[in-house]
Amino acid sequence: MKNCWLEIDYNQIKTNLKIIKDYVGDTKKLICVVKNNSYGHDLIDTAVALLEAGADMLAVVKMDSAVKLRNSGIKHPILLISPFDKSQLSEAIDNDIILSVTDDDFPEVFTSLKNEIKNRLKLQIQINTGMNRHGISPYKLHDIFHYIMNHDKLDLTGIYSNSSSTTTAEAEYKLFISSLSSLEGLPSKLLCHFGNSASILKFPLTILDGARFGILSFGIFPHDDVPVNLAIRPAVSWKARVNSIRTVKAGDNIGYMGKFEITKDTKIAIVSTGYGYGYLRKFINGEGTVLINGKKCKLASPPNMNDIMVILDDNNCKVGDEVVLLGKQKNEEITIYELAKRLDTIEAEVLCLMQQTTEIIRK
Repeated sequence: MKNCWLEIDYNQIKTNLKIIKDYVGDTKKLICVVKNNSYGHDLIDTAVALLEAGADMLAVVKMDSAVKLRNSGIKHPILLISPFDKSQLSEAIDNDIILSVTDDDFPEVFTSLKNEIKNRLKLQIQINTGMNRHGISPYKLHDIFHYIMNHDKLDLTGIYSNSSSTTTAEAEYKLFISSLSSLEGLPSKLLCHFGNSASILKFPLTILDGARFGILSFGIFPHDDVPVNLAIRPAVSWKARVNSIRTVKAGDNIGYMGKFEITKDTKIAIVSTGYGYGYLRKFINGEGTVLINGKKCKLASPPNMNDIMVILDDNNCKVGDEVVLLGKQKNEEITIYELAKRLDTIEAEVLCLMQQTTEIIRK
């Protein structure tokens, strides 16, 4: 019996993607970002589900993830959306991985390496329109574009950019479009894409040839000012079990350092999770609740490494009962937005924390 685990519903991921596809339109390419182990939903299983539901391309940030996808039998295009190392060029060609041109000195770097390249290298140009993380300078686009187009060992398949926030997305989009407009001989086959989950929801006109998104596939709206008008649902739940029940006498303390004194006789459940599983001590902030028997129960003290203590009150649970840390139980639900608020962070960071829980039940 598992003590702490994630439940992942891959049919829900498929449903989410079909809803997104209806929203962006049948003519648009779907570029699904599956970075960081598909936001904790498992790289390969998620990729298979997305492709079965109609995804056209996968995007990752690490070469080993791209190779892992290829080794699993996936034939669809795979885009590396982070800078690459020159030692990865042969690996990219051998595994048919599309690399991103993210640095202004790409022509000089590639010229010094061209004799080492035996076959054509697929590329997409990433333009820095305001995030200042990756991407070439817009004023360098003309020279880099023509360098690639005139090189017999390079195959340009697309041009894209990212958006730093919905407050700046319109300005960044305009810069992206003006940069594209400055190019002569722009092939119609090029895949031009801009933005992320937040921008395609708030500014659908920025979708261009394709929509690139990550967290939206998993039924989670981005932590930003976006209209919530899609019927997507989260695909992951986070669960644990009651491993013991005890009564703490009035005046006794609960947990480390004796900071949490009980003022009346209180029945508590010890639950098999904690910060060793990604359930951080700060999750006690605010309500600090979990679900047991479909009822919200408060944490009695901050999580330990492997246990949390939960106040039961009149909850007649028993050892072995299921505890929901994230998700639904009967008519109650704890959402990822609640957990993110407790930590004063974004939903994607909560998903990263959850990956410390390594047991997965696949649905």
